[in-house]
Amino acid sequence: MAATDRNQGPRRGSRSWLTPAVICCAVISLISVLIAAWMNNRANAQLERSKAADAERLERAKDEESLILWYVQNGRGDPDRICSGLLFAITLGQVHDDQGTIRGRCGSASASAPQPVADWHRQMNVKVARSDLETQYQLQVDFTVPTPPNLPSYKFDIITVYVT
Repeated sequence: MAATDRNQGPRRGSRSWLTPAVICCAVISLISVLIAAWMNNRANAQLERSKAADAERLERAKDEESLILWYVQNGRGDPDRICSGLLFAITLGQVHDDQGTIRGRCGSASASAPQPVADWHRQMNVKVARSDLETQYQLQVDFTVPTPPNLPSYKFDIITVYVT
């Protein structure tokens, strides 16, 4: 009987362990792992996009806060001047007033550009170099754009130079 018990098990070299049920389980496991990895990758990408959008919104809010503070300080205590500067910033799209808070408080004030600080031209350190060419001359103007007071993160997007 002992000899027959030993021979009852799978024979050496036999592929009886490779049954359809085992193959099916392996395929299902592989598909499950691939789906889980794909869903995890998708969730991580969405999380990263959400973090980037939140960081951008926070940076925008900080910039708007700095601009509002600058317009208030530049208004020198005059409510009409402060309102006209803030309405100007809203018109330019620098400040958002989605709930109408600023417009509601400013009433009928008109939007106008704030007047520059009187001594900014001294801070600009303007240097002009003239080069005479045969039929024309060339001017090279170098200057430093000063940072507005109490607005260290403000960046100028465009500088327009008018020549007459």
